[in-house]
Amino acid sequence: MPEVKIEKLVKRFGEVTAVAGIDVTIPEGKIVTFLGPSGCGKTTILRCVAGFENADEGMIWIGDQIIFDSKEKINLSPQKRDMGMVFQSYAVWPHMTVYENIAFPLRIRKMSRREVDERVERAMSMVGIQELKDRLPSAVSGGQQQRVAFARAIVYDPTVLLLDEPLSNLDAKLRERMRFEILDLQRKLGITTIYVTHDQEEAMVLSDEVLVMDQGLAIQRGDPEDIYFNPRNEFVADFIGKINFLSGIVRTQEKEICVVDIQEEGLQGSIHTTRTDFPAGRRVLASVRPENIQIHTSKPDSEVNTWPARLERKNFLGGLFDMIVRVEDKELRCRTPFIVDAKAGADVYIHIQPKDVMLIGMN
Repeated sequence: MPEVKIEKLVKRFGEVTAVAGIDVTIPEGKIVTFLGPSGCGKTTILRCVAGFENADEGMIWIGDQIIFDSKEKINLSPQKRDMGMVFQSYAVWPHMTVYENIAFPLRIRKMSRREVDERVERAMSMVGIQELKDRLPSAVSGGQQQRVAFARAIVYDPTVLLLDEPLSNLDAKLRERMRFEILDLQRKLGITTIYVTHDQEEAMVLSDEVLVMDQGLAIQRGDPEDIYFNPRNEFVADFIGKINFLSGIVRTQEKEICVVDIQEEGLQGSIHTTRTDFPAGRRVLASVRPENIQIHTSKPDSEVNTWPARLERKNFLGGLFDMIVRVEDKELRCRTPFIVDAKAGADVYIHIQPKDVMLIGMN
């Protein structure tokens, strides 16, 4: 399957620039997820790739074929781009049976009845809906409708698969299961895939690479672990999972340890980190994920990154405890799978290992 290359793509709606010069390559056979809040431009890029929107500037390739070039006036119609797409709403036709929905792309390509039957049976088998072939969409569940949409998207062996928030209309349990089904299907097909979502957990599970977007711009790209543990700026750190920020100034760097003087309203002191990316005097955000804050009912042995605190809130979420602790006058979010033998209102200690403190530069 070919790669998809997008270069200097710009799309405007009146005075609003929805996509502001995006450059991105989706490697052959990989899943790259465009992740960001509503209005960041991720779905607009997908629609430009599909041919449903005409970009104002830029170029798009599938392999060696240019499918869009604003300067050369090249703009292939959607049906000539050889892409399968699954929409957020599934867009299955209510008057057609499951079989007829899946067969439709083949029939408009004027394939023989025998080939249509073979391809539809294969596609239904791949997504596990063979027994639904004679039902109307109104007689199947939301998850089954989604499988119909997937089968229709892959039935003609497209070179690229485009997925526009395909799980957003499913309940939480089904959505979690379908993530793995999508990943298994993509790996089986080896098809180059662009996935659009605002759900960071979905992006983490499904992606070979994640492209974080905001206001029409590509903010950071990398594999899910790199994005999570090495966010480039405050926006990425805050959008990818939950996080605590402590503003401060780098004081010293000695023996692979960086000391940051905290300058946070309601909290003073210093915090140690093994991150040594910034020189002394640089303003930074010392950033800590909730799962990296340890809660102790007695004082830990280490004095470094240890503070007395008050447990303000403690909620049991099934697999973990979600808590708010107050250190001096600063509230911090904590999460742990371990039982914390303390109730809300109790005095506790928090400890953060230096390796778990990320630094983000401030302007």
